[in-house]
Amino acid sequence: MSSSGSGARPRRQPGLGSKASPALLNHSRALELMRRDGVDVLILTQPSNFLYFSDFTQVNSFSFIDRPAICLFFADPAVDPIAIIPRWNYEAFVRVSWISDVVVYAEHAAPGSGAEAGGWRRALRTALTDRTEARTVGVEEKAIPKWIMDEVTAACADRTVRDCSELIRRVRAVKTAAELRHLRAATQVLEIASADMLAAAHTGVTEAELAAAFRASVGRQGAEGIKNFVLGFGRETVITHKVPGSRRLAEGDLIRFDLGALVHGYHADNARSYVWGTPSAVQERLYAAVMRGQAQGVELLRPGVSAGEIYAATVDGLRQELPQARLEHVGHGIGVEHHESPALIHGNTQALEPNMVINLETLYHDPEHGAFAVEDTYLITPDGHERWTHLSRELGLAAA
Repeated sequence: MSSSGSGARPRRQPGLGSKASPALLNHSRALELMRRDGVDVLILTQPSNFLYFSDFTQVNSFSFIDRPAICLFFADPAVDPIAIIPRWNYEAFVRVSWISDVVVYAEHAAPGSGAEAGGWRRALRTALTDRTEARTVGVEEKAIPKWIMDEVTAACADRTVRDCSELIRRVRAVKTAAELRHLRAATQVLEIASADMLAAAHTGVTEAELAAAFRASVGRQGAEGIKNFVLGFGRETVITHKVPGSRRLAEGDLIRFDLGALVHGYHADNARSYVWGTPSAVQERLYAAVMRGQAQGVELLRPGVSAGEIYAATVDGLRQELPQARLEHVGHGIGVEHHESPALIHGNTQALEPNMVINLETLYHDPEHGAFAVEDTYLITPDGHERWTHLSRELGLAAA
């Protein structure tokens, strides 16, 4: 391995376990969509996309802003992808990634090393210069930092640069077998941690104490972290992204949570509302409306149905009892990001396909009685769907 940041391309060292093909990337789908849209090369800088295209799932390596990891992926299958990475990550990267053309760079100049601070800039320009036939360059316009985009623009002065954020999301929407394993593992962690949290509930417990029980369970199971954490009691549940605080649980309180877990860079997500004790008639009515909306959406979870049709069915079910209900979305795909394609929103014509993983959620905020929610994860199968999350949907929890 070259120790300089000059942009020289070290090849993978022998004996480190190269892979002939990617595990996470839906390779054939990526090539097909790029050719369809006339994109010659994708420049991938968003950490979740770098992970997805490279198989490098050590997400803690992406926490330093001055250490960008960049992948160039070409529509021509005869052209090897290129990974530009900090030299600190080289040994770990080559053990897990399928990419064999690896360029290392220095983050900071070091006396006597000949290293060039910020050497990724030269490496990126060299990689693009070497591939003059790649005339249309796709970037993640919504995510690429300006200081990297400036370098791309300068290196592509005589080429077409196009936003391919949506193309990349469509590639990621249909999961590979390895992705499904990671998603199932994350979902299992989430299910166990949610059950452990509920088992720790008692009259007088604070939101923060219940949250700590969830975090402890996620940690015991060896997950990488928690990316979404919403938990509140009583009327506090109407705060959509409620941060757990000091409120204590009392009998009759609503408990609402929307929680997640992260395993190998892949997300899990679910939501529930429960009443601590015996639900009131009003709470039962509001929750029944939410469950009716969820059920109507679930009935349409199969290949060929559009995301917009699922949205319409879910909202229709909710509004049969609550005509004033308004929902911006009723769910989303899930993967290396918490919210992925397809978005279950009004008018979205994108059709479900086998091996998509979908979170369907129905939520209703009542200013007096709190927020009622249900969210579950589903795998789209060739002839329907398979539900992955199985927390109880009974509204009442036994108070103790």
